[in-house]
Amino acid sequence: MNNMLVVKNMNFGIATKKYAVDNIFDFRGRASRWEYWGGSLVFNSIASFVDIIAWRNVSLTILLLLIAFYIWAIIAGLTCGIRRMHDVGKSGWTLLWSLTGIGVFYLLYLDVQPSQQNENPWGAPPEHTITTNEK
Repeated sequence: MNNMLVVKNMNFGIATKKYAVDNIFDFRGRASRWEYWGGSLVFNSIASFVDIIAWRNVSLTILLLLIAFYIWAIIAGLTCGIRRMHDVGKSGWTLLWSLTGIGVFYLLYLDVQPSQQNENPWGAPPEHTITTNEK
């Protein structure tokens, strides 16, 4: 009997697209660790790079574009954080723990947890996180 762990692929490009474009206004679904960590890493790295370049040539237009970009980044981070909580079986309101000092550690603990393998009130697990045994 040969048991193999089957996990579908996810990469930084897909994670970033799901994080910052595809699911930016989706508060109801689920976000895997890859989408949450990988997407935010790449998106925030790009944001930092753009920020450094843009501040060298500050003008009103650039400033307005940066403000719009930051608003986009806040919305993307918030919605992905809510979906990440859903993926581990918690309500999006769990993010309010970040308002307390110690709550940040609880959220970090939840953020590194694997996806629940069963369906929960927020839907089925993300496809690339499903592990099955193949014979």
